Amino acid sequence: TDGTGYTKLLDFNGANGSDPYGSLILSSNNLYGMTKYGGIAGDGIVFKININGSGYKKLLNFNGTNGYAPYGSLTLADTGLYGMTYIGGVNNDGCIFKIDTNGIGYTKLLDFNSTINGSNPHGSLILSGNILYGMTLYGGANGNGCIFKINNNGSGYTKILDFDSTNGSNPYGSLTIVDTILYGMTSRGGASDDGCIFKIKTD
Repeated sequence: TDGTGYTKLLDFNGANGSDPYGSLILSSNNLYGMTKYGGIAGDGIVFKININGSGYKKLLNFNGTNGYAPYGSLTLADTGLYGMTYIGGVNNDGCIFKIDTNGIGYTKLLDFNSTINGSNPHGSLILSGNILYGMTLYGGANGNGCIFKINNNGSGYTKILDFDSTNGSNPYGSLTIVDTILYGMTSRGGASDDGCIFKIKTD
């Protein structure tokens, strides 16, 4: 933190991933992350690496069917990693997935489907109790994106809000939760179509 001791832990090279957009998360001495592209199919990967730069391991190769091009970051709960991909899945609108920290047990929790449940998530999921909250960049009733919640086992998907431009449009980031209130921002919409900051209850 004082600016000394710079160390490059890994160079991405395509085969081990390329173009990471999200952030790393830390659990014990392991860092977990995703890349937008690279891997076997070129559709991105999930990986882990020790904080000293050793032990790099690809946990998952995205292949389109199981997701493609994640923009956000992973969310950790116990030994489960939760995430979203921007495209891919059954409808090519992106998906929500879970995978164990050891790289086994991949489960697709939801395929996004445009107007029905949103499409193209750009940010990350947040977890409160057993419920995941997130947003999609597009889709929903008005095509401007939506806020949703889903149980961490993939059941109980509920749209909390459809953005309609007046109340915001096209969120790129992630939600922040305080007690039962979700806070977030949209890139467009609002009074000047320059985006807005909002809050909404988890129900």
